[in-house]
Formats: sequence, structure tokens, C-alpha cells
Amino acid sequence: MKQAVQCYFGFRGTSCWTCVMKVNRIAPDDYLEQALHAAPSAGFDQERGRAAREVRQGLLKFFSHRGCATLVRPADDESQLQNLEQLSYTTLRREFRDIVETLRAQVVSTCRMNPKTIGGQPIGCFAFIALLRQLVGAMNDSKMLSVKGAWETVQHTACGSLRMIFAARYLRRCTC
Repeated sequence: MKQAVQCYFGFRGTSCWTCVMKVNRIAPDDYLEQALHAAPSAGFDQERGRAAREVRQGLLKFFSHRGCATLVRPADDESQLQNLEQLSYTTLRREFRDIVETLRAQVVSTCRMNPKTIGGQPIGCFAFIALLRQLVGAMNDSKMLSVKGAWETVQHTACGSLRMIFAARYLRRCTC
């Protein structure tokens, strides 16, 4: 039986998004589907359009179940927005934290109901997160999504890390 792969997207609210929501009364999931099926605008850079289309097609192909959540600005103050990584989670806007917690609960629930596997073998939390980081990095670089390539990178990195750990342990115990 083929495993259904789910993905949740978060879009930061913008004036354009607010306009689309108010004028068309479109739900976030519907907006995501429209965005993933959209064609590049006329006069758009063809190479950039081709790369964007490949990413969208990869998302459509790989993630059979998709969801979307709209995120409000995490902070009202512009200087805080410029330094989000330095803010504690509790200082972020309550509305933002509520949406993040809802999204987190959805992801955790989905993972518990349908543990992720690769090659028929269940993968642990750290491997799953490393795989997601590889895929997000590919999307951010407008590269074609390759789960196989991302997984191979995760395995290679994990093996290299284990090799270093075991080498350090061996050297600590070595009396030569």
C-alpha cells in the first residue's frame, strides 16, 4: 500500500494575501492549490518561471495531501521583526503562537497516525527533521525536489557523524 505523504505550508500574511482573502473569500488550502497550479505571469523571466514550475510540480507530485495555514506577523515592531531569532517564543504575538501551536499539533498528530518510512523502514525524529531540512533547502534554492537525493545526503551526514563519534571514543580508550 502506498503511503500518503502530507505537507503543511505556512504563508506569512501580506497585504496581497489579505486582499485575496477578503475579495475572493478563499480558504488557505484553496489558495495553496491555486498557487501550486498557477502558470507564470506573461513577461516573467522564463528561466525563473521554469524553475518555479518544477518546484511546484515536485510539491504536487510528492505531497499528495497538502494543507496551508496563514501566519500573522510574529511581532508588530519592525525592529523586532529584523531580529526574530533573538526573541523568546513567549514574546511573539499571541495570535502567531496560537497558529504555530495549531500547526504543530496537526503535524504531530499526522506523524503519530502515519509514521514516516523510507524503503519500508520507519525513520526516527532526527532523521525525519534532517530530511525535511534538506527538502526545504532545495525549495529555497528553487531546485527540483528529490527525496532520494535528500535522504542520501541525510544518511551520508549521519554516517560521517557516527564515524567521528566512534573515532573519538576509540581514541579516548586507546592506550597506545
